[in-house]
This record gives sequence, structure tokens and C-alpha cells, in this order.
Amino acid sequence: MTAPTDTRGRPLRVIFDLRWTADDIAGISRFSVELAKALAARPEVELMVLVCRDDQTDLVPGVAQLRVHDPRDPGQALAEARLPRLLNQLEPDVVYCPVFYMGSWGRRYQAIFTIHDMIPFHFPKPPSDLSLGARIGWRALYATTLPMRWMLRQADRVATVSQTARAEIEGRLVSGDLAVIPNGVEQLEPAPPADHSGSDDIVYMGVFSQHKNVETLIRALPQLARVRLRLLSRIDPGRRAELTAVAHEAGVGDRIIFHDGVSDQEYADLLAQARCLVTASRLEGFGLPIVEAQQRGVPVVCSDIPIFHEVTGEVATFFDPSDPADCARAIDEAADPELSLRHSTDGLANAARYTWPRAAEAALELFRAAI
Repeated sequence: MTAPTDTRGRPLRVIFDLRWTADDIAGISRFSVELAKALAARPEVELMVLVCRDDQTDLVPGVAQLRVHDPRDPGQALAEARLPRLLNQLEPDVVYCPVFYMGSWGRRYQAIFTIHDMIPFHFPKPPSDLSLGARIGWRALYATTLPMRWMLRQADRVATVSQTARAEIEGRLVSGDLAVIPNGVEQLEPAPPADHSGSDDIVYMGVFSQHKNVETLIRALPQLARVRLRLLSRIDPGRRAELTAVAHEAGVGDRIIFHDGVSDQEYADLLAQARCLVTASRLEGFGLPIVEAQQRGVPVVCSDIPIFHEVTGEVATFFDPSDPADCARAIDEAADPELSLRHSTDGLANAARYTWPRAAEAALELFRAAI
């Protein structure tokens, strides 16, 4: 652990590691970019971002950048080990990593890492788009908690994104106090409360990993006449084939629509036309699409799991994620006009709790405490 720093009379110098940001800005990548933008807007912060690819250079306009190696490249392990020596020359107060790993040995600054959830420990199957070597590394990393505990011990402080995640992680992966930097949503023109009950479209936004349990959404459709499930996110061909087979087996192949990625405007338009946003996830660290839907006045139908009770503010229709019939029941309840309007109104109020400026304030509170 490094010595405390006196920052009186000058901005807080923060280096933000954006190298882990994917070209599809969703999930952790969305968290990273939006939090960096919110920190850049603070006058008391002097922000620099680390990037490693051309598509990352425009993510946070108007801030200093340092282009270095890609931390995911195994051939760059030595460069990652040497990174703190380079960063020391810039004299930052804090280096913030929105994931749980970056080179730390020999640093003269406060290092703060983030762990968003423990999903890979519960669902250890690697993402299907990883190389063979990466899949082997994934399984080794999550076979026990020891590697993760070691990596997190390299940081001065560790953060997560929700109280639910904090309760699960604290004591298992992190022995000290775990801070919370919540997600936010972009502050768009407020959508007025509206009755969405007349729509036969339901939308899903998110990855298609094992824990997302999209199969339950598909298997609920036979009990829901005319309802169409719109899957908005990018999907790799292998996973698409798997879900298509599930849909044909259930006899609803013509009611599954793969959008394979949408723009922010298309996302907003599809939400506006939907009965509800749905997710059957078995485990989450946060669940940002839920808040994005509520911010647009769209009702939410989701798994009855602790994190969704926290994030929705109890403004949702909950179902057992292991039971397609219960999922169908919840989606059918969302067709009630009175319930739809109430959830639209109350969801807007709940979503107002989650803003990127508030997330930046939580991050700054952690940074100040660390130095």
C-alpha cells in the first residue's frame, strides 16, 4: 500500500484504465465509458485515460490519453508488469481499473480495482467466442477463489456496483471494506408515463451467457398467444443456433426476432413500442437494462432474485427463473393496463436514483478516502 497523498490546492490526478472496453459498448464497457465521462466533467478531477486500440480513442472526448499495450494479450505480460513504472512518471494520485486486474508492482499511487459480480464462480462455462487458450485460462481463473483473491489484494481499495454484490463478495474475495460505485443511465429527455399493455412485443437486452437463462423466456412463449420476443443484443452464430433450436422445439420459431445489435436510438424506439423489458437471469451484479427501461417509462418483468429487488426498487413483476410457466404468468400480468401505467410511473421515479454524476460522486468519495 502506498503512502497518503496531499492534493490540497490542485485537482485530483486520476488515470482511468479503458483498455478493457469492448467495441460493443454494453455491460462493463458501458459502465467504464460513462463513469469516465462523468469524472471528466468534474472540475476537481484531472483525468487521463489508458487505451490500447483505435476504437477506444474517441470514447471520452477532450481528455488526455496514453496508448499502451492490450492487457488481454498474453504476449504482453511483461509490458503489463512494467506498466506501473511508466504510470509513476505521470504522478497520478489514483489509478482506477473498472475490472479486477492491471499491473501493480512498484507503483507509487493508489490503485483501485472493481469486481462487478461472482457470476463466473457460479456459472464457470467460458464465453463461446473465446479462443481455446483463453477458455483454458478462464477455467483456471475461476476454478477456485484463490487467483481472484490474489489479484484483488494488489489494489489499495476494491469497489463493486451494488449492495447485493457487495454482500456476496465481501469476505469471500475481499477481506476489507468493499465500496459501491453504482451504475447509472444517460439522462435523456424524460419519457412520460404510459400504458404499454397493448403491445405484443417484449424485449431482452443483454448478453446470451449461460446465467442469462434466455431459454426460459423462449419456453414461456407457447403460453402467450401472439407475443413476440425481440432479442436486441449481438449474438455469436453458435449461440444463435442453440436458441433457434430451442424456439423451434417450443413451436415459436416465428415469434423470436434476433436484432443482433441495435443503436441507442433503435433501442429507445423498441422499448417505447414494447409491453415490457424481460430478463430471466439467474444471477447479476447490477442489471443496467432494467434501469434503462424504467427511465423510458417501460415496465419490467424479471427474475425473483435479490439484485433485481434492489435495482428495480420493487417496481417490477417478478417470476421464478426456473419456471417458464411462471415467466409467462408475469408477462401476461404486464398486459394489465392499470399495472402497466403504475409500473411506468413508479419506474421513472426509481430510475432517477441512478445517474452517472452520482456514480462519479461515489467514485470520488472512494478515491479521496484512498489517498
